[in-house]
Amino acid sequence: MPTLQSSLAGGNQPGLAGPAARALTGGAATTPITLDNGSFEVTPPPRGARPGVGRASVVCEALASAEIDGAQFGDDAASGMAVGYGLVTVAPSVPINDQLFGQPGMPKAMAAPPYAHRLAWVIVVAHRQMASCPSLAVPNGKKPSPATTTAASPSWDYAIFLADAATGADTLVYTEAAPPPCGGNSPNGPYQTVPIETISVPWRLVSRDANGYSGRVGAQVPPAGRCPLPSTSCGGRTCSKSSLPPSPERRVDQPGR
Repeated sequence: MPTLQSSLAGGNQPGLAGPAARALTGGAATTPITLDNGSFEVTPPPRGARPGVGRASVVCEALASAEIDGAQFGDDAASGMAVGYGLVTVAPSVPINDQLFGQPGMPKAMAAPPYAHRLAWVIVVAHRQMASCPSLAVPNGKKPSPATTTAASPSWDYAIFLADAATGADTLVYTEAAPPPCGGNSPNGPYQTVPIETISVPWRLVSRDANGYSGRVGAQVPPAGRCPLPSTSCGGRTCSKSSLPPSPERRVDQPGR
């Protein structure tokens, strides 16, 4: 995970364009942000409104979280990130994208927390999704071949991490709408989803197979949302044993030493 000390200590990082870069400079939003015809809005908070959770903790939480296609916020943040807080509204009509939750080993999808003029931390990165498009016809009878493209998008390609400013809980990822990467008339998004976060948990080696390659481990895995917020160090979140319930042993198939 990249170390972004300037983002933790101050405002945003260079490399991000658009309204978020201008409005979110580390503290209260200075100007409104409206995306997708009002599906997402941030307005400056009332005078005197202050978060109960520090910026650094929420930024660390965002950097360890996944976007809707599995990419990490931490990877995209290295190219530019805007951070701030304000009153956030996400239209309930925005569809939930749960494609990550359908993968093997992933938890079940969770309902999106409501955001209606809610004081929240807002962390914005730019993420352009990649796609392997179908075979395309070419002139002179040449054999079509698959093409990998990115969307030529007039949008800002924003992926936005939200967290309640009072508690750091009720996290949500909003993905701005963009033209489909393989063409077409229907936009891709917008979407909202509860983020999946990468954390460290206590574990122990129970047994090792004779081949030294696979075995069984026991780990303490927290229920969703039960791992405490991190400190100001972004070395990765770690749940303490006291905060976790026991968990069954599980088989792993990875090289052992």
